[in-house]
Amino acid sequence: MSLTFEFDLTEREHIRAARILSLRQPTTRRILAFLALCLLVLIAYHGVQSLRGYGAFPLMALAGWAAIALGLAVVYYAPSTTVRSLRKNNRAAAGLHVYDVTERGLEMRAEGASGAIEWPGILEVYESRDFLFFYFSSEWAHFLPKRAVAPATLPMLRESLRRWVGTRAHLRQ
Repeated sequence: MSLTFEFDLTEREHIRAARILSLRQPTTRRILAFLALCLLVLIAYHGVQSLRGYGAFPLMALAGWAAIALGLAVVYYAPSTTVRSLRKNNRAAAGLHVYDVTERGLEMRAEGASGAIEWPGILEVYESRDFLFFYFSSEWAHFLPKRAVAPATLPMLRESLRRWVGTRAHLRQ
């Protein structure tokens, strides 16, 4: 059995997929947890200062809020910066993509590039609202926009992926 999907990624779609990849990475989650902890400390600090009767907003608190805002901005904008650079310097990233999903694995073709990964080399198949991600490392994945998959084909694709990848398939029903 072989299913072929052709798609052209828009920059906006590519950025959305990159953000999902980024938010699923352990490093990004640690950064967000650290920023949440800093936010809690800052709120507690401000509360203690208010209880002591200090009405002025100290420079240290302002610096803390600025650091948290900067950290969140970096986490949010890093994927878009990466994608824009990739699309500018790599014609294959912005052109037509053809994915063949077969019993052997995932075969990919784009302008000037081709590759294949057999199912044992896929660490995880993850489905989001808009994409199917084929992780070949803990932080990197190829992705297939679900808009390229006909609605009638999607259940068969999910079932095939579950059969081929087993417990490493994290798909919707």
